[in-house]
Amino acid sequence: DSYIAHVLSLELVAINVPFSFQHTSSISPSSSSPSSTTQTATKNRQQFEAGDHDVISHGYRFKMPIYVVVSNKKGYIVAAGGGGSKKTGIPSGIVVLKWNTQKKALDLLTSYDTDSDIVLSVDIHPSKNEIIYATSDSYVVLSFSEKSITLVSSISSSIAKNTKVIRFNPSGKKLAVGGIDGSLYFLSYPPTVGEMSNKSSYAPHHSGDIDDVCWNENGTLIATSSKDKTCAIYESNTLKRMATMRFKTMVPRGVRFSTLPSLSSSSSSSSSSSSSVTLFAAFSEIKKATYIVEFNIKTGALISSRKVHKTHNTAFNISPLGKYAAIGDVEGGVVVSSLSSSRYMQSNKQEWLVPSLCFPPPATKTEEEKYIISASADYSLIAYPIVPLSSSFYLYKMIAVLVMILAVVIA
Repeated sequence: DSYIAHVLSLELVAINVPFSFQHTSSISPSSSSPSSTTQTATKNRQQFEAGDHDVISHGYRFKMPIYVVVSNKKGYIVAAGGGGSKKTGIPSGIVVLKWNTQKKALDLLTSYDTDSDIVLSVDIHPSKNEIIYATSDSYVVLSFSEKSITLVSSISSSIAKNTKVIRFNPSGKKLAVGGIDGSLYFLSYPPTVGEMSNKSSYAPHHSGDIDDVCWNENGTLIATSSKDKTCAIYESNTLKRMATMRFKTMVPRGVRFSTLPSLSSSSSSSSSSSSSVTLFAAFSEIKKATYIVEFNIKTGALISSRKVHKTHNTAFNISPLGKYAAIGDVEGGVVVSSLSSSRYMQSNKQEWLVPSLCFPPPATKTEEEKYIISASADYSLIAYPIVPLSSSFYLYKMIAVLVMILAVVIA
């Protein structure tokens, strides 16, 4: 552990926290878009809507960049993004899809245009057919069926413009909002004007943007990751900061809770009980490798770390059953890695930045998790099959390492 801490240049400050687990998704976007599509959209300013699309292999290519994709246990997937239609001709909006368990594919259901509001932060209710997203001056609640989306309410708020990520708690009665000003807001659902002006709704600040927020399984804890190079754990009822994981050089770009046994066999005795809690975070430096780092939330101890990608990540998520971690990068790469071993499962490629990833829910707790859904600034939303890399891949990798060692010895 001391060696790992040295390699990661990690400093850790923590207080004991006796609580449990959960997962969710999101990460910061890019404002760029493919030039050829932009030119087409500009020529046809009034033609395209948020739901307009082309069917491509394993998914859809929309007429707008997709910055966020989230899913719930009912199998609904919400994707959002845009280009600010009034100025660019590129539509902005939200699309609702459903995971087809028979075909193992995405079915596009309906869409909602948000006009000039580019949607960068959105979440789907865990049990109701409802969506919340932030605009520059309000929080908007939508209700959807498989054929249409209806506006329920728009709540004016001065903090909406600061929203970078918004997350329902497991019951769907509360919201955690991470801000570009480093604030963590804790709101009821739907939010009220009164509570948004109440300072008791605010948690202690990070000194940089909050890029990701997640809840544990029973909603007692909230975790954040921030550009100030820290992850933090809060007790949701009091918003008291319970633990802080601080890094000298690397930035955390995503956090998720888990109650699964530790990835580190050496620490499994202290982490494998059903009451133990770990926090996974993806850390990286610009243009440098991404590591998945695991912490024991009860003790604040560093449990394990593992390099999972050669460059810095822009998206991070863990599958609902905790089997896989997924990483998206600035070049359109999507890497899925097994959390129970050091094996890479698959590496896929989209054309541009991947700012968000989610997993379709398995039909049962015993069903194998076999797909990852990635959103991209290249306008695509794709459900990739998760396929283990062949044993020959690892053989070639070992041979390459041996050749490099031999070359050094000879030299």
